[in-house]
Amino acid sequence: RFLDKLGMQAADFSDDQIAEATTLDGGNNAEILAEAAGENQKLFTDEEKVKPNPGATVAHIRKHVDFAEKNEMGKDAHDRIIAHAQSEMLIAQKNEMRRIQAMGAMLPPPEMVMAGGGGAAPTATPETVPAPSKAAQTFQRQGL
Repeated sequence: RFLDKLGMQAADFSDDQIAEATTLDGGNNAEILAEAAGENQKLFTDEEKVKPNPGATVAHIRKHVDFAEKNEMGKDAHDRIIAHAQSEMLIAQKNEMRRIQAMGAMLPPPEMVMAGGGGAAPTATPETVPAPSKAAQTFQRQGL
């Protein structure tokens, strides 16, 4: 994240744009995590049906998975929470893609960022693409 911030500062992003882009879910982390916590309680007690959250993000889903995995509960409650998290996967994916696209729209053209003011943008190769983070590997293992 530090290098992301430096790169964005070099590209003349405002402090607000940098803060939003480098938060886990685009700036509404506290609100969406609070919603996930409330959903977890409802799902845990089975007091009412919980619809997929239209604002779901990766952090929101992670909150569900962590709650189900780190708390003692019956199989039914565990399965309800995991099923709910899975029901939000496509929503979270679309929300994250929209956030990424919005960030891309704020970026200057690659030739303005490159040293010397011109030249082609670097091409990603298998050697230059970093390995998935531990969190991404956890999601892959859990099928999320």
